[in-house]
Amino acid sequence: MGHELHADVDTDISTLKAHERVLAQAHRTALSASLTDELTGASNRRHILALCRDALEHGAGAQGLCIVMVDLDHFKAINDGSGHDAGDGVLRHFVNLCKSLLRPTDLFRRVGGEEFLLLISGSSGAVAKRVVDRFRRLLSPADAIAYSFSAGIVQSNAGMSLEQVLARADEALYQATSQGRGKTIVSKPLGRPIA
Repeated sequence: MGHELHADVDTDISTLKAHERVLAQAHRTALSASLTDELTGASNRRHILALCRDALEHGAGAQGLCIVMVDLDHFKAINDGSGHDAGDGVLRHFVNLCKSLLRPTDLFRRVGGEEFLLLISGSSGAVAKRVVDRFRRLLSPADAIAYSFSAGIVQSNAGMSLEQVLARADEALYQATSQGRGKTIVSKPLGRPIA
């Protein structure tokens, strides 16, 4: 009888361990889903903003951290003229291109709609602009749909908050779109455009 009890306990522990593995996998899957944009497979807004905040708070700004806000130009016209499936294809095409051209230390994520955020560590605004210009040079049509993008870049200063950095990058992006789109504007941390 003691041997049977021991076997039952072993079975119960094995079952518990199996359930524990299933729960741990379900947790990892749920966490990944909560941080990933389902359409493009890129991390979502919540994840990229948390990564930005962490980089700013832990001194990446002192080593050179550039934040780039990117917006696909006239994206509504793509959806309206070619359909939402075609628009989704353009989004996936753009994400795949950008991710293929970045270093492993750079982060490129969709923040919503046709807007993206790029973090380039260890670089100046001029280097970030060269990265964005490379995206632009290598951009090709997605399933015969030509598209373009505008970008606003800001190099962070030590002590800048995420909100300050994003506001300046957004201001630079607005300048790029208001100057005819398909442009990149680099803003100094104080918000004055230099390119």
